[in-house]
Amino acid sequence: MKIKISVLIVLLITFILDKEVINHYLPEKITSKELLDDGFYKYSFTEEVDNDENEYENISRVIQRYEVYSNIKPEMYKGKFRPMNVPSFINQDTGSTKKRQDYLRNELMNRTLLYVFRNDTLLYKSITVIRPQTENNIADLTTSEKIKRYYDSLKVPIKAIIDRNQFSTQEHPTIYLINNLRTEIQYNYSGYDMITNYGKEKMPGSNTVYQWYSRSEFVGSKNLSKDN
Repeated sequence: MKIKISVLIVLLITFILDKEVINHYLPEKITSKELLDDGFYKYSFTEEVDNDENEYENISRVIQRYEVYSNIKPEMYKGKFRPMNVPSFINQDTGSTKKRQDYLRNELMNRTLLYVFRNDTLLYKSITVIRPQTENNIADLTTSEKIKRYYDSLKVPIKAIIDRNQFSTQEHPTIYLINNLRTEIQYNYSGYDMITNYGKEKMPGSNTVYQWYSRSEFVGSKNLSKDN
């Protein structure tokens, strides 16, 4: 009897530890430590850009450091550890397609997450869902009605913004203020892409994922030993 009780306790603890701690659909800022503690992988890259800050007016170019936290595990690519090239991102050879599709479907539950920091400041987060699985805490945001209903249920303020230049109309709103944070949700019957902007800069383009995939290198993760 004691053995059975011990087994049940272990299973309960395992369930609690494996259960997702962060609700990534909430608009609150998430820290890098919280993401690492939640099992995310850390990647980084740097770029040299034009300097627009007056305090550095004598320096024409500055280096900016980007850190990307994602639920996508690293793999070796061209001699460096980079995020696994899952099918929703860029083209891949047919020989490895099944392995990546299985990883995306069975481990990521058809959802990819990334948070982008620049010089330790959170810029934006991006969520891509191929097929929503509400039983796995993956929200179904495939219609404007479902989007509003989801945030109303959480008592989070949400307001649609109509901007035809951004493909947001009264009949098909795709831009929202969610708790006063600008969020773009491109949705259809099978899935959606969601980007929340935490700063005042222009939202990133559709090639964002490709850029960080092809440039960023693996830095570390608390749970690396579990997945590699």
